[in-house]
Amino acid sequence: IFDSTALTMQEWAKVLGAGLLVFCVAELEKTIIRRSPLAARLVHA
Repeated sequence: IFDSTALTMQEWAKVLGAGLLVFCVAELEKTIIRRSPLAARLVHA
């Protein structure tokens, strides 16, 4: 029904690269928020 097939190495590289990119962006966002003065005030308020 879904007509699924095995992924090639190039397709796996794309999938893993996209996942790694999303992971890195999320981690960068968390780091920026943690270092934000506004976030520090909200945590200690």
